[in-house]
Amino acid sequence: MTVFGLVHGSWQGAWVWGPLIQQLEQMSHRGVAVDMPTHEIDAGAAEYAGTIVEALSDVTDDVVLVGHSLGGLSIPLVAARRPVKAPAFLAAGIPRPGCSYTQQVQQEGIREQSAFAQTTRDEHGCTILPFKTAIDVLYNACEPDVAQWAAGLLRYQAQRPMTEVTPLTQWPTVTCAYIACHGDRIINADWQCRASRERFGVEPYELRTDHSPMLSAPRDLAEILHDIQASRG
Repeated sequence: MTVFGLVHGSWQGAWVWGPLIQQLEQMSHRGVAVDMPTHEIDAGAAEYAGTIVEALSDVTDDVVLVGHSLGGLSIPLVAARRPVKAPAFLAAGIPRPGCSYTQQVQQEGIREQSAFAQTTRDEHGCTILPFKTAIDVLYNACEPDVAQWAAGLLRYQAQRPMTEVTPLTQWPTVTCAYIACHGDRIINADWQCRASRERFGVEPYELRTDHSPMLSAPRDLAEILHDIQASRG
């Protein structure tokens, strides 16, 4: 049995992984969904990585870490703290040592900017997507009832993981994998494929779905994750 550590992205929570965990269990795997401190304004990628390590403290074997979207900024840091079989980036940002993710977005054209122009902020600068916008850009390939359910659970996201210079100073020695989503309205799909080849030297796994395949295509995503763990031995 392989354990998959599942790290969600901005605005979401551990709840987003439920359908995927069901599919993984049917394949005799275990999924551990981590609830990230999205509302804590002083928490950066190092604190996020600490939350992941704590959530996986009962797992003695190597894990396949799956970082979705913003989750990609913290999963490489985990490999320095505990055994990791493979970091898998799912429609995710990839930290670049020496700069912030905000700088990367400006330099590399990572985001589909029309979606982020619609975020609103609270008094602490934390962002959230309006309900209808979330359905349009996060869950556009989901069944309508699933999209509405998920959009109703979103919460504010603090900005430090994006604005800080990444605490990552060097990449883990394990081979990374990237899963690109070609219906993504949050992170540019062409960038996802290019980054997989240029940063990791591997061809991306590809899905024809939205930014949230754990809800819109959980079976297809589970099969890809199974292939990733099988390829690592």
